[in-house]
This record gives sequence, C-alpha cells and structure tokens, in this order.
Amino acid sequence: MNSIDTVKAMLVYAQVVQHGSFAEAARRMGLTRAVVSYHVKRLETQLDVQLLNRNTRNLSMTPAGERLYERSQRIAHEAQTATDEMTSLSAQPIGRIRMTCSVNWGQKRIVPLMVAFREQYPAIEVELILTDEVVNLVEAGVDIAIRGAPLKDSDLISQKLAIESSALVAAPRLWEGKSQPETPSELSALDWVVYTPAASTFTLQLDGTPYRISMKGPVHTNNALARLSFVLAGQGVAKFPLSTVEPYIKTGELVQLLPTSEMADIDIFAVYPRKSHLTRLLVDHLKQSLDA
Repeated sequence: MNSIDTVKAMLVYAQVVQHGSFAEAARRMGLTRAVVSYHVKRLETQLDVQLLNRNTRNLSMTPAGERLYERSQRIAHEAQTATDEMTSLSAQPIGRIRMTCSVNWGQKRIVPLMVAFREQYPAIEVELILTDEVVNLVEAGVDIAIRGAPLKDSDLISQKLAIESSALVAAPRLWEGKSQPETPSELSALDWVVYTPAASTFTLQLDGTPYRISMKGPVHTNNALARLSFVLAGQGVAKFPLSTVEPYIKTGELVQLLPTSEMADIDIFAVYPRKSHLTRLLVDHLKQSLDA
C-alpha cells in the first residue's frame, strides 16, 4: 500500500474501533461492510500484526491494535481540524458537532442554547448526548462535554463557561410532624436522595465555621432528573445547583435548608480533546449565553 492508502485504512480502522463494529463504521463512513473489512485486513497484512480480536458478538483490540488506534485517532483529528479550518473560510460554517452533557442541566440550560446555536448556524449538524455518566471523549468520538467538576485528564482542554451556586432543599412534606434542621450537625442525620456519580460528602460553612456533611439515605440514583423527582416527592434531602431548584422554591414545592450557609460554587466547564473552528464557535456561544 502507498502512504495515501495506508492513511485511509488507518482512518477506517479508527472508525471500526470507535463504533465497535464493522457494520456501524461502514454506515458512518458511507461504505459497505466488505470495503471496511478489506481495509482493516489489508492493514493487518501490510503491518504483519493482528489488530483486532474478532468473534460473533464483539471486537477487542490487541496490544498492537491499541497503539495503532492512538496514532489513527491523531490522524483523524488532524484531518478534521484541517477541514474545519477550511470550512471557517466560508461565509456559512458547515460541519458536525457531537457533544454530551448531564440530563437535567442539559435539558434545562443546554438544549435552549443549542436551539439558538442551530438558528445562527443552520449548516452545522449537532448530536447532543444527555447522560449523567462521564464519557471518555476520545473513545466515544465526542467533540465537547459539559462538566461540573475539575479536570482529571490533563490531555483534555477545558474552558470555564459559568459558575453555579448550590442549595440544600427538601419538600415541605418531609417535615410534617417534625422540625427542620437548624444547624449543620443535624444534616448528616437526615435521609438524603444520593446522587451516585458525585462524592458522598461536601463541606458547608456557617458563621465562618466549616462542617463536613455526609450524604446517606435509602434512595440512590445516577440520574439528576430522577433525583429531583424523588426530592419533590418527599423522599429526602439533596444538594442541587440553585438554578435547578429555584423555580420550585418560589412556588413552595421545595424548601431551602440553612439558606445563610455557604457551599463551594460549581464551576461549569466545556471540555474537549482538540481545538477546531466548530468547537470554538460552540464554546464561545455557550460562554456568552451562560454569562449573560
């Protein structure tokens, strides 16, 4: 194979690994499954190594396949960056952005902003994945993630979009026949609706004194929207971004606990594995809208 054929085969191989099947890679690339299989087999023959372990149900990479996948991903990213830069020279940006965000915050804050973004740039396709799980951006082929926590992976790029304050809330029915907590030390004894992706403790300050609060309870969920539903139903206490629960506090459906206490703000980040023109357009749009 000449160098151009090798690069093409590597791009095909990267799609097979990313999507976990020859058929899905073929669909995404507009090729037949036979053509995709041909490129991968020819690449294995040229390199004289086995790249994939194949069976009837799934694919897995060999050690050599893992190393080649890393290289193939870099080539794919560079090719996409070059395409995006050329696209940016036209009057109307064209392309596709795949992004992920938590379900509740994404539905309330991000979806309306994405609608406005699409109205401004109608030639840009958007795929929004709402999940409370932390997605591996490179493996999942995601361009941008919206996250409310500091970065752990230094290979990713991040930009702060907004700052959210927090509030402790519960439904009024939870206090029927008993009094609300008046001190931080009473909080750990309450029933909490536990959000499993987050830490089980947090620090709260009252009158300058810090308190470590432990969140334990009979209800656990990995979905922020489900957690809100449990709290509204009187199943326990929870800590939320204030913007999420403020409408319910105003209507009386939720009561804010220890409103004079202070908790660390939630920094909202856009996280992405590479810079591109489309990424910059979307990040700038989100930041301007959320700061407004």
